[in-house]
Amino acid sequence: GKSILSTNRIQKLDKLDFSWNANEEDWLEGIASLRLYKAEFENLNIDQKYTTDTGFKLGRWVHTRRVNKHQLTQERLEQLEALDFIWNVIDYRWSNAFRCLVAYHNLHGHSLVPKDEILNSFKLGQWVNSTRTKRETLTTEQITQLDSINFVWDAKHFRWQEGLGHLKEFYQEHGHSEIKDNYKAPCGYNLSQWVKSIRYGKTILSSERKKQLSEYNFIFDIDDFLWEKGTEKFRVYVEREGSGKVPAKHVEEGFKLGSWVRNK
Repeated sequence: GKSILSTNRIQKLDKLDFSWNANEEDWLEGIASLRLYKAEFENLNIDQKYTTDTGFKLGRWVHTRRVNKHQLTQERLEQLEALDFIWNVIDYRWSNAFRCLVAYHNLHGHSLVPKDEILNSFKLGQWVNSTRTKRETLTTEQITQLDSINFVWDAKHFRWQEGLGHLKEFYQEHGHSEIKDNYKAPCGYNLSQWVKSIRYGKTILSSERKKQLSEYNFIFDIDDFLWEKGTEKFRVYVEREGSGKVPAKHVEEGFKLGSWVRNK
């Protein structure tokens, strides 16, 4: 240490700006860099490999403060606390992600987040998908938080129930399940798109789901259905008019019979 050096050697080192208190200087540079980072990015979520423009390894410095928290003086702890220093990165990232999910829920009224959703620069969609796959690693408190905003644990099941619910409402109101192209429910739900995903095999159906659909006379083969419907309307027209010559724009009980005949 300095106490065992001769006066001559001490003077020589001083002329070279030798640092006698490296720990203090490291602290001062670190806390100053931390304040600059906070001012620029408005948070202290610093990657462990982050280095400042001046070459100071701030990420490593921050990690060292966390590891050696018990060695810090009260004064230094207070300086870090004043900047909202992040002691537990895992807890911080969870809280930040959950706040984003709550904001999304408040905005859209649900927690079915698209995979590519980004909110406030946070990749919320990716986080939600990842969270679904690791439910067993979450704490009881975290699961309770998610359930409080109706977190969707099984997106496929949720979409099935949502579509089936709208199909049921349509059937109860209209007495059939003939969903027109581009039809949307009063709430804006695209029921025609859901029906097409079922009809053209984009959604794998179990025997239970087929049974649920049959309760609302779901139309699996729309081409066959329209053929049978057109044939019946044409028969009614011929019996009534005594002729099979249907005007191009003729509509028979809501069915565009004229167009159907010309397309055959």
